[in-house]
Amino acid sequence: MLPHSDLILALHRSREADLIRAARADSVATRIRRQAARWHPRRSGPAPMRG
Repeated sequence: MLPHSDLILALHRSREADLIRAARADSVATRIRRQAARWHPRRSGPAPMRG
């Protein structure tokens, strides 16, 4: 196997891992957002100060 094709394979693998990691992080974020929405329903009233 040529080193060049090896490098390309490694690049593809790392790219794939990055995509998988990003997708997993995205799903985790949406799940956390959903849970937060369930735990903290929006109350009518003044918004809490952020800072």
